Amino acid sequence: MTDRPGVDYPIRYTYQPDEPPLQMTVAQLHDIRRALDEAAARPGRHAFDDFVLSYRTG
Repeated sequence: MTDRPGVDYPIRYTYQPDEPPLQMTVAQLHDIRRALDEAAARPGRHAFDDFVLSYRTG
């Protein structure tokens, strides 16, 4: 992720100067839990403000 909400770097892009720190708040972790529940029925790439989920079946 970049430091802009919902904007990710291209796949295999190694230069990431605007990457935020890995630490997440408790609220962000709750957001991830909710997003996982939502994405479970829809395989694919799901971009949110603070993270990206890549979900596939099988």
